[in-house]
Parts: sequence; structure tokens; C-alpha cells
Amino acid sequence: ESIKLLQRNWIGKSIGAEVDFFVGDTTDPETQLLEFKPWKEARQQVGFPDHPGDFVLRVYTTRPDTLFGATYMVVAPEHPIVDHITTLEQRVKVDTYRDIVSRKSDLDRTDLAKQKTGVFTGAYAVNPVNGKQIPIWIADYVLMSYGTGAIMAVPAHDERDWEFAQSFKLPNTPVVEPPGSWIAENNVCDTQSWRGREEDALTLYQELLKKWKQEGARPAATDKLESLIDFSQKAPEWMDGLEQGLARRYIEYPQVCHKAFTGEGSAINSGEYDGLSTAEFKRKITEDLSAGGLGKQATNYRLRDWLFSRQRYWGEPFPIWHELDDEGKPTGLTRPVAAHELPVTLPDMEDFKPKGTPDPPLSWAPDEWLYATAEDGTRLMRETNSMPQWAGSCWYYLRFADNKNSGAFIDPEVEKYWLPVDLYIGGAEHAVLHLLYSRFWHKVLFDRGYVSTPEPFQKLVNQGMILGENNEKMSKSRGNVINPDDVVTQYGADSLRLYEMFMGPLEQVKPWSMSGVEGVFRFLGRVWRMIVDERAEDVTLSPAVQDVPLTDDQQRVLHKTIKVVTEDIEKLSFNTAISRMMEFTNVFTQAEVRPKSAMESLVLLLSPFAPHLAEELWEVLGHAKTLAFEPWPTHDESMLVENEVEVPVQVNGKLRAKIMVPLDANPQAMQEIAKASEDVQKQIEGKQVVKVIAVPGRMVNFVVKG
Repeated sequence: ESIKLLQRNWIGKSIGAEVDFFVGDTTDPETQLLEFKPWKEARQQVGFPDHPGDFVLRVYTTRPDTLFGATYMVVAPEHPIVDHITTLEQRVKVDTYRDIVSRKSDLDRTDLAKQKTGVFTGAYAVNPVNGKQIPIWIADYVLMSYGTGAIMAVPAHDERDWEFAQSFKLPNTPVVEPPGSWIAENNVCDTQSWRGREEDALTLYQELLKKWKQEGARPAATDKLESLIDFSQKAPEWMDGLEQGLARRYIEYPQVCHKAFTGEGSAINSGEYDGLSTAEFKRKITEDLSAGGLGKQATNYRLRDWLFSRQRYWGEPFPIWHELDDEGKPTGLTRPVAAHELPVTLPDMEDFKPKGTPDPPLSWAPDEWLYATAEDGTRLMRETNSMPQWAGSCWYYLRFADNKNSGAFIDPEVEKYWLPVDLYIGGAEHAVLHLLYSRFWHKVLFDRGYVSTPEPFQKLVNQGMILGENNEKMSKSRGNVINPDDVVTQYGADSLRLYEMFMGPLEQVKPWSMSGVEGVFRFLGRVWRMIVDERAEDVTLSPAVQDVPLTDDQQRVLHKTIKVVTEDIEKLSFNTAISRMMEFTNVFTQAEVRPKSAMESLVLLLSPFAPHLAEELWEVLGHAKTLAFEPWPTHDESMLVENEVEVPVQVNGKLRAKIMVPLDANPQAMQEIAKASEDVQKQIEGKQVVKVIAVPGRMVNFVVKG
């Protein structure tokens, strides 16, 4: 579910409203308001158009209920309207800022931690719901590729807008009243005014100081504050006095009383909509905007187009021809490569390294590959960018199932047999890239009838990250990277594999430990010594390993091990499977004679975890062929049944011994076995046994006196 949430957030589907703000083709505020009125009336007649038209800014918002709180607008620096609305006084500042932003990536521009920057264009827009003129700014945190490239800014109810407004001293109009629970939780004051209540304020202030003095300086308890304080309305001198007093006692009150409220509540400062809940306000104002031709309900996605080209040699060539003019220059027209010429393969090139120029390596490919003449005489040049790794990684699992098929990417019958993939194991870091786009490609193929399942993978497991020994993420800068080659050199590949699976549950994040590697290395050594004769010069079978039948106890241990290891592998609980094999080894190492059949079963169980050691031991056990073709061991349920059970023995209700009795032992037999225990004899010797209580399979209790 966590992966689904990551993908939902990456796609970023949201339902809100598109709203048009009138700008007009004038920089004169009075003229703008005069033009706004007929524009608004015309919209009532024609409705909300598909295109906003010139000198109108269309925004997308998920919070149309905050329209009355929009105190300025921000457009992307590259928005085409910027050239038309920027005033002469602001032209130099705007052009300079746009040049700086053009050198930033989208990631840099939307970094929440960075200082907000922007420039006023000198122009204004008219808020369609209240007719107020609000300034239009440009800022790098608004992207042309997301939404409409323009936003209405509501600093009272959006953290980015709040920070921007604070930086540039822009107005702030709260239009959503927080619920009491949010007020108390955040130490933010309720909506009643200080005005006329100075006496109450002073009393409260004194009580709070007394409370903090007794209990130590800490954030304010807000049960009384929320009925008295409204920092947006009370007299400034009271606000200053309270803030200074609290600050002297290390109470961070100014910080928590000055913040954007981004949750839901009830409408204030919103005219006829005052008092409506956020949900009701959203619905009502969207309907009203639609009726007036000023807006409509809309769905938006955070997901943006992904650049599907790379300037490198390796990668699938695009099957595209560019048409050339008589001078050999591209005309801007393209045509696809003919179907019978697909797939386009890379040309043989001795020099395919990038040269530090914008031209990709394929631009200096041999002419016979790069150029062609169409049947109509048009000169053509191939697309010289290549596809990214997504071109293969998004559908490789399909091709794996039928990779020799030259007529189709997969045969329908083969696809139905093999697909969907039973188990996909991959890190969570692939959730919103490879995994998401694989699903997207597969769903397109499903919609077109090329595959029979809507999803490519039946089950997904995310393996946890392995941290450094200091519990920090491994990185070269921290100097805590573990080189697996070094581990293999010292302990062998099997020890490395086994330790990685023994560290803990597959999905958990786990710290690396070299002592843990040494531990599994010693375990593999015990397995080796249990089967191999260490005293012999050559690697030969230990004389303790013989073709003898297993005892009943050994049968139970063996079949329990087979059952548990098999089930744990199916559950991907590798660490517990290894623990069970360690228990098996402890039991059989103590045996003077070790049945060969039991050793063979252990080696087969161990082979997926430590394949190199298992192959060697399999050969030592007398097998000429690899164990890879051996059937997996199976357990016998009847062998798992215990013949005996351990029961406690009490004397006058106090535990004095534990005995083993047959499962079918009757009370009399249990009593006799208990009496034979030396520990019990010491407790009842010389005393009168008044009563014996024996519960089959459960307990024996002697009641004595004297």
C-alpha cells in the first residue's frame, strides 16, 4: 500500500477548479476596472471558454473556497503573458530575473527549503469574485509545465504563498476559520478580540506567567487563550506586550501564532459564503463560477511529460526520418521509418564517445546509415538522439518470456502462460519510475488487446536497504561503504550471501555487521566439519556419516526442518529458514553416527543459500552429478507427531520437576514416572502422600503432609 501511495502522489491527481482572472491590455488601474465589468457580463452570456483568451490569466486551484483570500498572483517567468503585461518601469528587473531562472532546473525551482524569490511585473489582475485588483508577480517556484503556469496566491492558507508574502511584504487576508482542535494543537488563537477585554487579557497573562514559573518554561497551554485572543484583530500594543513577555520566558509564541492555516474549516471574509464549511463552499463557489462563465470544475495531474531522448550512442534509435531542404537543413517535417525496415539498429562506429557538444554521437554516424533518399526524391536524415533505458526496462519482462520470436514482441499463448510475473522484488526507490512506467506501458498494451492482464506483476516485495555499521546510509563521502569483493576474499561468496539473508526480515532496513559475517562463516564451517573428515589429507566423507536409519528423534528434527525451511522460503523469510538449519546442525553435530540421508537433505536445503559449499558437499556425499537437478526434499506429516510430551510435576502446588511421558500415558502411568524422578523423591520422602492429581498430557501434583 505504501508503494501505491507513492505512485498516487507522483501522479498527483487532484480535483479543483479552473478560474479566469481578468488582466486586460492596459496598465491603468481605473481603465482596467472599467473593462472588467463588460468582460464579466459577456462571460455570463457565452460561458467558460476552452481558451481564456488574450490578457486573461487562467489558474487551477484545489481550494476555490479561498478565492476571496487571493491577494496577489504569481506566473511562471516563461509564461507568454509576461512579455505583454510587464511595465516599462519593471522591464529590466523582470528580464534579469527571467534570465537567472532559465538556468535553473525544475527541481531547484521547486525546492521547498530555498529562499523565495520573485519580481513584480507592474501589472494587476482582477479577482473575479470580489472585483479587487491584485498585483501580478513572477517567481521561479511556479512552473509553466504544471497546471496553467499561473497561480492565485493565498498567503493565509498556503505555506509557500505565506513565505513569499512575508519576504515581499504582501497583504494577507484569512478566509478560512480553523476548527478549535487545530487552534489548541498549534497554540494559535481563536477569533474573539482583545478589544474591550484588556482586563481579561492582563489576568490571563498573569496566570500564564505563574503557571510557567511553577512548571518550567514551555509552550503555552491554550485552553484559556483560545477563548480570548485574535492576533489579527486585537490592539497592537497588547500583541507586542504578550509576545515580548512570552519570549522572555523562552516561549516560541510569535512563531506559532504567525503561520498559514492549510486545513479545512469554515468561511470568513468571503461575503455571502461566510459560515459555509470548506467542502460546501468548494461545491457552491464552483457552481457559481461555472454559472457566471468565470470558472469550472477541473481535474489536474502533478505528473508531467518525461523527456524520452538521450544524447548518447547506446540506446534504441528512434524510427524517425527528418526531411531536409535543398541545402541539407531540416525543414521541421518528419516521417516514420517504413514498417518493413524496423527495428532500426545502431550503426557500427569506432568513435561513439560524446565530444562535449550538443550533437549526439549518432550525428557523425556513417552516411549510409544517417542519410537516405525517399521514393519521392526527398532527402532524409535519421533522428540522432537515442531512447533512454526506459525503452527496454518498461517491458523487458514480456520479452524474456518469448525472446526468440522475430514476428512479435510476445506470442499471445506464451503471454497467457507466463504472465503476469509472479513475484517482483525491487527497492522502493523504483516505485515512481521504473515500476510506475512498467505498469503504464502494460496497461496501454492491455487496453489495445496485446496482453491479457491489466497488471504486469502479481506480487511486489521491497527489500530493505543495508546500512553501514554505524546505522547510516552507505556513501563514499561517509567512508562507510562495504566492498563485497573484500568480504568474498576473506570469507567466501557463500558467507556473504548467507549473511545478507540472515540479517533480518527481507523488507527491513538493516545495519551491516562484520561480526555477523564471521558468525555465518563459522556456521558453514560446522556444516563442513559435520560431513567432511577433517583428519584426512584429501576431502573425504567423515566416518561419522553412515548409511543408517534415523532415530525417531532425528526423524522429527529432519522433517520439521524440511517443513519450516520450505515454508519460510515461500514466505521469503530467509533469516528464519537459516536459523532452522542452524538448529538442525546443532542436533546432528552431537550425534556419534550421522545418517547419510539426513546430511543429503540438509545439503539440498542449504543449496539456495550457499550453493558453492552445497555443491562440494554433494560431491563428497558420493554424487557425480550436480544437485541442481535433484528434487526438493519433502516432509512427512506423520513424522512430525511427538511420541512423548514434557509435563510439570508439583508437590503441594510448587513446581519440583519436569518429566517426559508417553502421549497416551494414563494418570497411573504418569504418577509412577513422576515418583521415579529423584527431584520428586526428595520432596515426598518421609511424608504422607494424601492425594495425587494427574491430568494426562498436562501435569502431576502430589498433595503431601508431614
